[in-house]
Amino acid sequence: MIGAFVFGVSSVLAIGFIKSQTRIQGRHGHRACPYRVLAFGLVLISKTTSTVDLTHILFGNVLGISNQDIIQTVCSSRRLRWLRSRGAA
Repeated sequence: MIGAFVFGVSSVLAIGFIKSQTRIQGRHGHRACPYRVLAFGLVLISKTTSTVDLTHILFGNVLGISNQDIIQTVCSSRRLRWLRSRGAA
């Protein structure tokens, strides 16, 4: 979580630098910086030896969803739909 925060802040700083110091428009900086961070993560995963499967950390473990997670998601979405139909949300 700390790494995500650090890379998020560094992306914001890089976008600000690109916008203020170069002729590149700000929207292009918004597109380029997150891709660079993702590419850096992919390089780290491919070059780092670890006992932990790092692809699960980067992409998530789709098969790790339990029945309880599915039930909670369905109940939450039905509750939200009910609230919106009443005009409460």
